[in-house]
Amino acid sequence: KLQGDFFIGDNDTVPGGEGNPQANGISAGGNVLGRWSHTFAENNQMQLQVYYDREHLEAPFQGANFGGPAIPPCTLGDDLDTADVDFQHHFFLGERNNFVWGLGYRFTHDDVQGAPLVTFLPEVQNHHLFSGFIQDEIKLLETVYLTVGSKVEHNDYTGFEFEPSARLQWNVTDNQMIWGAVSRSVRMPSRYDRDLFEPSPAYGAFLGASNSTFKSETVI
Repeated sequence: KLQGDFFIGDNDTVPGGEGNPQANGISAGGNVLGRWSHTFAENNQMQLQVYYDREHLEAPFQGANFGGPAIPPCTLGDDLDTADVDFQHHFFLGERNNFVWGLGYRFTHDDVQGAPLVTFLPEVQNHHLFSGFIQDEIKLLETVYLTVGSKVEHNDYTGFEFEPSARLQWNVTDNQMIWGAVSRSVRMPSRYDRDLFEPSPAYGAFLGASNSTFKSETVI
């Protein structure tokens, strides 16, 4: 299977609110996705997916004057390339174990054309995200199932992150089910969290600032 998309649009905004001149921005991009599936047997399948995405953004910012030389209106530009490979394998082991496991890799190349008031440092940044997961649905009784598994990811900001989960399900009748689960989720830092740079303290107080020590957010 092969599919793709393309888009282009104008972003007409009024930086700084009403009363300021309108500025024009541009957003454009496209992507292509390829997927290959193979069935070894009724309960033994694998899938490989490859994805590439290209995005271009031009975001306008109003001018500013903080007591020194005036800064004219400016535009922050960004070109982002993303390549992603994902593999999954699903199979049954005996009559009670339903396994699925997979591996993934994502590469991003971000090229920012900074504006005088805001940019990202470094302006050109490559990121690598490696991931893997395994899950086993175990048939404990005819109507009771236990699903356990974990996802493991490695990113360039915080290293390894673990996201385990466990779920118990009881099919009371054909139309009624009771289940409970415990899981750990992670939101890893982004470029906005870590690399945003605002040369002007006055303007930075309005936008907010990034933090080079920003850690992953977790929830159980």
